[in-house]
Amino acid sequence: MTARVEGRVFKVSGISGRKRQVLAKLLDGQGIIDGVIQGEAIRIVTGNEALPDVSPAGDGAAASPAVSRFEDAFVDMLGGGPGGRSKLAEAQQTLAAKDDRPVIEARGLTKKFGDFTAADDITFDIRRGEIFRAARPQRRRQVHDVQDALRPFEANRR
Repeated sequence: MTARVEGRVFKVSGISGRKRQVLAKLLDGQGIIDGVIQGEAIRIVTGNEALPDVSPAGDGAAASPAVSRFEDAFVDMLGGGPGGRSKLAEAQQTLAAKDDRPVIEARGLTKKFGDFTAADDITFDIRRGEIFRAARPQRRRQVHDVQDALRPFEANRR
């Protein structure tokens, strides 16, 4: 199945600026049918085998061929992704930061599993624009870890 997109999948590296905004610009470009952020790079799928225009990614950006994956072929079969615009995101009002207060505060966070205390009296703040990542061996569970951390047995939080 991946043969249908062979030669049309590229990794864009050397990106300048915020990757989410760069991805949106790339998806609006001619011939780009799908894209996704992958670490420090952006993976794109094109409608043809021509090297894509990656100028929206900055002067140092370059596209190199990437190995096609099942997801690439599946999105191609569906006719491409939704493009670089999100109607939901566009409908949301941007909230201006009124001050330097944290957007998430945790005070005295304690998480117990029966008699075992996994986290004891942890305190932290997350400010607007900061990225919080819970370290865990199973990476796909990290989002759940943050949600679980925000549902402690004992804590003060805002």
